[in-house]
Amino acid sequence: MTALVVIVSFNSGKSLQRCVEAVLEQTYENKTVVVVDNASSDNQSLTVLDNLAREQKVYLKRLTDNAGYGAAINLAVREWPDSQFIACLNADAFPDKNWLSELIAVAESEERIASVGSLMVQAHNANRLDGAGDALGFTGYPHRLGYGADLATADRYPAEIFSACAGACLYRRSAFEQVHGFDDSFFMYVEDVDLGFRLRLAGFENRLCHTALAHHIGSESAGYRSGFYTFFGHRNTELMLWKCLPAPLFLLVGPIHFLAVVALLPVMARRGRLRTYCRAKWAALRLLGTTRQARATVSVSCKSSAILKAMTLHWRRK
Repeated sequence: MTALVVIVSFNSGKSLQRCVEAVLEQTYENKTVVVVDNASSDNQSLTVLDNLAREQKVYLKRLTDNAGYGAAINLAVREWPDSQFIACLNADAFPDKNWLSELIAVAESEERIASVGSLMVQAHNANRLDGAGDALGFTGYPHRLGYGADLATADRYPAEIFSACAGACLYRRSAFEQVHGFDDSFFMYVEDVDLGFRLRLAGFENRLCHTALAHHIGSESAGYRSGFYTFFGHRNTELMLWKCLPAPLFLLVGPIHFLAVVALLPVMARRGRLRTYCRAKWAALRLLGTTRQARATVSVSCKSSAILKAMTLHWRRK
């Protein structure tokens, strides 16, 4: 089996070189490594990119504009079509040597497995989890399972997850292409939950591989809880729900989600992000027509009860 490994960078000079080295050291040899750079501008990143171009150990695609995370991966998938699997990596994620081998082993175990997530570890604290897959709660908001938990407790988290975190994961190309890959319009954040949701609706499964470890810095380029993070995270949550949530579940999740949106108003005010938060929700409303068109293209072959069960399972876990 062949794998396409796509590293997406944006002003990631501090960690891009380390990420590339970790991928080149993978024990799985049948792979093509591509770095897609979203128009980096800082001197350190430009130096690293120039060095990668000279060394020619990986393929380098330098964009003139920032296309966003999912769009950059989609571009690489189109331009390098000869692989059965697609591995995605943030530039600030550093996988262990057997990472790719472990992910592919899980994917090959069953045809219905469309994505395999990594067990992500905090880069600055090797004893703490950064995530054990993505979950979707009854509030309609996604969250990372296990964030901040002791690494020793990782086996408590289920092998079946709602979606794989695209910061370090693997997709089966046939399934990825069947559901049309990432949604370019998301630009950044929640695009992996959206994709995992659509894979579930199409009848596939998303799994977590407890033996595939990736050490992750997290939000290196955008900044956690920055205005950028707040805007796209909250806008894209609405787009994901409106596009993917089965109609019967709107009766249950819709009111709970609305209450969660209202409850977050004072929280955002305390953080100084209220205006950005409101602007994100308004931006989502303005895209409602486009989102309805996208909803019509989503393939659904599973029951709403299966989605509800997956949401319930993760909602009950800390």
